[in-house]
Amino acid sequence: LTGTITPSGSYMFGGGGGTLTVQSNVPDFDGTELIMTNAPSPVTVILQGSNTYQGGTRSFGGVLIFDSSTPPGSISLFGGYVGYTENAANIANAQGFVSLFNTFAGRGVIGFDSANPASPRTISDPIDLSGFNSDNVPFIGTATTVTLTGAITPANNQYQFTGVKGGSLTVMSNLTDGPGSSLTIGLVNPIESNLSESTVTLEGDNTFSLGTTFNSGALYINNNNALGTGPIAVPDIASTNIVPSLAPFGGNVTLANPISVGSVQSGPGLNLGNEFTSDVLTLNGVISDFSGPGQIAIVGAVTLGGTNTYSGGTTLDGGNTILLVSNPSALGTGPVTVESTSVLAPYNVDVALSNDIELNYTLTLG
Repeated sequence: LTGTITPSGSYMFGGGGGTLTVQSNVPDFDGTELIMTNAPSPVTVILQGSNTYQGGTRSFGGVLIFDSSTPPGSISLFGGYVGYTENAANIANAQGFVSLFNTFAGRGVIGFDSANPASPRTISDPIDLSGFNSDNVPFIGTATTVTLTGAITPANNQYQFTGVKGGSLTVMSNLTDGPGSSLTIGLVNPIESNLSESTVTLEGDNTFSLGTTFNSGALYINNNNALGTGPIAVPDIASTNIVPSLAPFGGNVTLANPISVGSVQSGPGLNLGNEFTSDVLTLNGVISDFSGPGQIAIVGAVTLGGTNTYSGGTTLDGGNTILLVSNPSALGTGPVTVESTSVLAPYNVDVALSNDIELNYTLTLG
């Protein structure tokens, strides 16, 4: 949009699932506010004009990105995503943007974005969310490609990260424990459109101890401490049919964390492995059911070393599927379904498996 916009009360943007770039100025008319509505197909609104409306910004859904200076009012998050790029000249640093948010209305995503999607942005500023109260813990996220390297102080000791609309967030910061901290990856109601899938990458030497909740999206890790020392829960409550994925990159990764997993639409509740590389993901913690029968899919090179109890079954489904097992209970109690050409082999010891196997593609036993 480049023409004059005259609001009827408030500036309101809704759904449609696409991207609306507003180059028009967004001026004030006696305390005008901007509202992002909670529409079924979330729109992305990019503001590039002069934003001088005085009534503040309220977000209930969708994606709003300030690609020019932010307006003087506060931002209240009741859902959705509000972010800024380096073109917001009045924002001196990451904390300057965080300070615009109402700390009693933080139920959404505070976003950090790149003005040029082809040129990833690195933010080295510290980010402190400790001012938000325990009922309003915001996520940190991106709708583009951004890397965070500065110290992060979570709200209520809860680290929360997500991408939206296919965004890719890399967190190189160390996630420390303090008095006891937890991690959440992905929104329960993901903000996606046109089958997009967002990713979070963790590269820090993390010491948080109260566990990880993995709701949605793809999670990439490159070291054995990426998910701290607590349990990992992959619940089946996200409003999406896209299965969460846990994958190594840049080398082999071994996790000792126990994992509880559900299912997505009666299918696997978690994809394991990296189907694009030979990096091996080794899981030595017990994999159990989250609520009902939990299911997993193997899509890369994976070693299962725990005495696992998940009961919904295992699917071998990927272009580079190699599954190694080190004990008779490694595949839980459910059946194994082979949906791609795969390898199933013991790791270091002889293993006798009692699981039923359904062969829809070639399975090589080693």
